[in-house]
Amino acid sequence: MNKPKQDANDSISVHKRLLGSVAAFVPSAHNRYPKRGSHRSLFAVLALACAVGCSAEMGGVEEEEEGGGYCPGTYSLPASIGTYCIPVPPGRPAPIRWWSYKPSYSYATCTKTMIDNDVGAIGAGNTIVLPHEAEYLGDASNTCFTCPGGAWGLSPVFYDRVTGKKFHFNHLKPGWNTLDPRTDVGKTFKAGSFVGVSGGDTCETGYRCTGSHGAGSYPCNGSYTCQKEDGTWANATQQNSTGAHFCVVSPDAMAIDFPPTDPLPATCNLPPSVGPYMYNNTVTTRTVTVAYSDPEWAGPALDRINYQYVDVLGTWRTGTGTFSLTAGSPGKGTYRWSAAINGTQFKFWTEWSDPAGNYVRYPTSGLVQ
Repeated sequence: MNKPKQDANDSISVHKRLLGSVAAFVPSAHNRYPKRGSHRSLFAVLALACAVGCSAEMGGVEEEEEGGGYCPGTYSLPASIGTYCIPVPPGRPAPIRWWSYKPSYSYATCTKTMIDNDVGAIGAGNTIVLPHEAEYLGDASNTCFTCPGGAWGLSPVFYDRVTGKKFHFNHLKPGWNTLDPRTDVGKTFKAGSFVGVSGGDTCETGYRCTGSHGAGSYPCNGSYTCQKEDGTWANATQQNSTGAHFCVVSPDAMAIDFPPTDPLPATCNLPPSVGPYMYNNTVTTRTVTVAYSDPEWAGPALDRINYQYVDVLGTWRTGTGTFSLTAGSPGKGTYRWSAAINGTQFKFWTEWSDPAGNYVRYPTSGLVQ
């Protein structure tokens, strides 16, 4: 993490006053990611425990600013309104076990009730999912990099139903938001549900080339600038990240409050939705058209029609067939079956499944006639 440098005389003064007091974290090269907050007092709660001859380059220990949108604070646990799943969007890389990484830097925040864990080993562009079933509590996001205090990206807040603790993320990219606090608060999401994509490298996720936390990790296009999610350059009011990384704020520092051996949960997968349908009947041809939509945009592994009718001799006949895509994409399209049927009292029902094995019968019971 880069810290604001302090004057050499101040450093000597601090050393004289605080040498021998409580030991504290000494910044090192791998701690690249800044504490949040725009103003920091340079002589605060913890003292630098350094040997004789330590230089002013080491800087002082700053007091954390407690406020700001980084701390959700008063979000309470609502009554659960059901269990849901957010599948990983098509084309995204496989999720990472972010909870198995030790934080590169941790510090007390949110009125000292939470630990902000910066994980520098996780760069931008990684797929982030929930390790356990968790209830969505609300949103503490801010992507307005021109506003006072700057941006810190998407910041969804959750209650983990396994650990029983509240936590939230910081520096997620805004283009991958799948949660709406107006409609999703109180929903419990399955382990493996998609949360977002790690950032920290753009204006909207807290990056700026230089500022109170030191120089940024990437080339600048002028002073106090950052690159936006769309690739263009802009000015930001505050630097809340010096480079790509991932942040989670939880009650504990070690292992980010989740057992590091927890396996990566299976990516949750929702069943497709089927319908409505259209049925056309000519003298000898029957045509059934059905809409198919899969949340993961996957084409059906099963698309079968089962039908029965009375032939010209008065005998009940049965048969099956498969559908063909006629419009749209395989995962969100219109499928049609057509066959020559010489008879009466035609009835049918259909069966569908996605590649993950989620089965859907349409209609859910009975037959269409």
